Formats: sequence, structure tokens, C-alpha cells
Amino acid sequence: MMAATVVAVLLSGITNAQSITDKQSCYEQSRKYVRDLNADENPNAVFVTKWTWRAAHFDAKTQVCYVHFDRATNTSTNPKLTEKVDDAYEGKTFAAYVGGLDLRNPETCQVNGKVCRDHEEFNRLLGELIPARN
Repeated sequence: MMAATVVAVLLSGITNAQSITDKQSCYEQSRKYVRDLNADENPNAVFVTKWTWRAAHFDAKTQVCYVHFDRATNTSTNPKLTEKVDDAYEGKTFAAYVGGLDLRNPETCQVNGKVCRDHEEFNRLLGELIPARN
């Protein structure tokens, strides 16, 4: 019985250490992911701004490293906000918002396959997808 307790304690320590390592790796990969997106941009493009890293979250249950990033494009006739959440390792998009700066009536608004009406709903659905966003 005591041996089982010792093994359980040791395993929980490994899991906690692994979780910290996974979180750190996710943070580093998420920063690299956004840097790489910016490096791939056409430097001669007009009205394109760099992507801005917002947050990273490693979900230990699903083993997904979420990266949250956005950018605003500012043209005189159609300024837009583009906001995304991707898997920083696989590149899969989990959430996307593209719309005017008034944050209503977006061109694109979806989180994990669910369509949303505005930026407020986008954020609410993100909270359901990633409950512990940081």
C-alpha cells in the first residue's frame, strides 16, 4: 500500500513537471508561429500590418497548444480586425473573426465550427473552447 502511494506521488510530480514543460514549449512555439506568419507576409503589400501575438494556452487534456493572435488592417475605406486562434504546432484554425472595427456584423465569425454574430459572441465561444485562456 505504501509503495503504491509513493509511486502515485512520484507520478504526480512527473505530470506536474511535464505540464510546466508543455506550457513553456507551447508558449515558445506560439511566439514562433506568429513570427513565422509575419515573415511569410509580402513586404510590398499595401495596408498589411503584422500579426500581434495575444496569448498561448496548452490544454493538457487535448494536447493542443492554442495561439491567439490578431491584426488590424487600415485602409481608408475598409478598416478591419482579423483575430484567430490556431494550433501552434499543427496550424489548424479553431477560431476566426474578420470584421469592421465596430465589432458587429463580421464577414467571418466562427469558433470550433460554431458560427457567431459579433465579437462579443466570438469571445464567449472562445471561453467555452478554452476555459482557462491566459
